[in-house]
Amino acid sequence: MQLNEIPIPDDIQVVIEKCKVIPFSKIDTWSVKILFENEVVSHCDSIMVGKNMAEIDIFTVESFRGKGYASIAGIKLIKKLLGNKITPCWSTWPFRIESQHIALKLGFLSKPDVKAWIWLESMQNNKT
Repeated sequence: MQLNEIPIPDDIQVVIEKCKVIPFSKIDTWSVKILFENEVVSHCDSIMVGKNMAEIDIFTVESFRGKGYASIAGIKLIKKLLGNKITPCWSTWPFRIESQHIALKLGFLSKPDVKAWIWLESMQNNKT
């Protein structure tokens, strides 16, 4: 995977930290946060880590989108994962066009749809 650094604007700060991204996680993993005036405006996290693979989760506050912050955070996280021999993975719903755009921009390849299993707490008592 070839990743080219993106120049970091002077008005933001990039923070890379090892933490429990998901509170119930048994292992620490990495998170990259983009701060503007000490507020997190974008973040890219490695979640669902196992078997030397990590699912990537990414988010940018709507009013800060289109400035390249997600790409900066994504590149920093991917380089951190690869440097620790962890393969980054990216999944997205078909209607999440923005997520697909960032994934392609970061060098991920599109694969055919696969089955996904999801558990929602609100569904646990439903009987069908």
